[in-house]
Amino acid sequence: MGKFLRLIFEIVGNFFCRYDVLYVVEDADWVVKSEGLNYQKYMHRHGIRLRISITHLGARNRVVHFGAVSTLVNNHGVKDLHPSNRIILTWYHVPENDPRMNYLKSLAGRVSFLHTSCEISKKVFVKSGFPDSKIVIIPIPIDLEVFDFNKINKEHGRRKYDLPSDKFIIGSFQKDGDGWGEGMNPKHVKGPDLFCDAIENLPENNRLHVLLSGPSRGYVKARLKKAGVSFTHIFLKDPSDVVELYSVIDAYVISSRVEGGPKALVESWALKVPLISTSVGMCADYGVNGVNIFMADECSGASISKAINRVLSNPKSPTVFQVIENAYKTVQDLSYAKCSLQWLNLYKNEMSKSS
Repeated sequence: MGKFLRLIFEIVGNFFCRYDVLYVVEDADWVVKSEGLNYQKYMHRHGIRLRISITHLGARNRVVHFGAVSTLVNNHGVKDLHPSNRIILTWYHVPENDPRMNYLKSLAGRVSFLHTSCEISKKVFVKSGFPDSKIVIIPIPIDLEVFDFNKINKEHGRRKYDLPSDKFIIGSFQKDGDGWGEGMNPKHVKGPDLFCDAIENLPENNRLHVLLSGPSRGYVKARLKKAGVSFTHIFLKDPSDVVELYSVIDAYVISSRVEGGPKALVESWALKVPLISTSVGMCADYGVNGVNIFMADECSGASISKAINRVLSNPKSPTVFQVIENAYKTVQDLSYAKCSLQWLNLYKNEMSKSS
């Protein structure tokens, strides 16, 4: 079905279908859509009919939840909204000099509330003039029914993907290049340059193998190839298949400069993978250095490299084991089962106002 016909189909569905909440996603099979589908699953268990759509057009007298700022705001302004709808906006993080922030104050008069996932993002919004009283923090959760540590098998996964058995495998499963092409232009907020700097700085990087997933990883692959670090890049069609990739790695690295989550935080914790990260997003809210995470002292390749080495130098140490176990305990409170209850109350409140 062509994009235009698909849009018409969605608009007709938004107008005629029976549902309680319209969840608007990007027209791409990536994280925003995945989040919507997960909430659809759990909302239906609570008796809330949540419809996923690539557009808000056609909705009348509904609760319309925009799953990412890109679905409501672009560089030219805020999309037209029917006044009968109750609007919720999820906005996870703010890149430096984001032009969409110019519309933040006008959004305050249009949305019922702005949802974000971490304190750092909330502070940015409040400092920029958005009312504190209209901001709700709910973390980006994890589906522990899917990300189940007890179901993974490292040896099977390494054989399936033909990964070296004698190397320490570091995972990086994100989109960190601009656009949806090859990704040779690094996305500054995701820090692919810092990731590569960190790998290159490690004294024993010949012991490493980097496992990549996600689109637009051209910059990282070029840097690793130039540095002589072996890697494998696997692009998954089904996001839930990433569980198998976590099962084969020895550590995961988050090198971002700005984040709202990321999902890799809760995914690593749920599957007992040692996590190395910069102090961003939910990592800063829920991570405690040396307790449930290995946090870089600063946002630099050298600092990230130092944090990686705490695991690489002795991956079987009691310290690493205890950090993994503490992280696993922490993530139990960051599940969809628990976070969906917060959304249930918010949706019901908005539904009562829109009826």
